[in-house]
Amino acid sequence: MLNPYYITGLIEGEGWFGVSIAVLSGRKMNAGAQVSLNFGINMNGRELELIQRIKCYFDCGTLEIRNNGMVQYRVRSFRDVKDKIIPFFDIYELQGGKKKDFEMFKIIATLMEEKKHLTVEGLNDIKNIRKNMHVYGFLKEE
Repeated sequence: MLNPYYITGLIEGEGWFGVSIAVLSGRKMNAGAQVSLNFGINMNGRELELIQRIKCYFDCGTLEIRNNGMVQYRVRSFRDVKDKIIPFFDIYELQGGKKKDFEMFKIIATLMEEKKHLTVEGLNDIKNIRKNMHVYGFLKEE
């Protein structure tokens, strides 16, 4: 079993919290977009065993081995983010720059739980919060 403080430190260096917003053309949704929370870590493929242990620790998410030799662990399920990822980092707090991203990530999760992402006003609030988060190039942008 991995030490949770080790996981927090590893995420501080190699992990990310992101929000993707996909405009849904041709489909009618209340706000016309789909909001997704994304948590993950990218590492060199030689760290596959470590990434597998992190996935096992959280008991959720997916592993992907990329063509460039990188391994990505990613959690996209709203329920897993809300029930496993957020409570973990509420207990084992981040100390560096990722803490700000996590706090905004958590605010957006609360807005989504309250179904505010389904309204134009709520979607605009999420977009404004997301502007202050670090942008990760592999997350789908609007």
